Amino acid sequence: MGIVLEALRVTTKGRFWLSGVGIGLATVIPFNTCLAMFLGALFFWLAQQKWENTKTWANHVLVQNMEPICAGIIAGGAIMGIIVIIIENFGL
Repeated sequence: MGIVLEALRVTTKGRFWLSGVGIGLATVIPFNTCLAMFLGALFFWLAQQKWENTKTWANHVLVQNMEPICAGIIAGGAIMGIIVIIIENFGL
């Protein structure tokens, strides 16, 4: 299935709407993680639609810096998960 989807993507020059990588990730990632990724992508897409002018503060902070924001949220969540595990195991 992955080979077929990738072949369709190549033959349509990226215009085929279904992603083989997306389907593959959806089969191994839990629903709550997929939902969080969807909500984050929706938020940044809506921000891009609302603040199209590149000279605005909101565009500069939210749209142009979406990757560092997402990376920070992911890293912060991972660190908090480690702290919660330490607290649960050692009763701090």
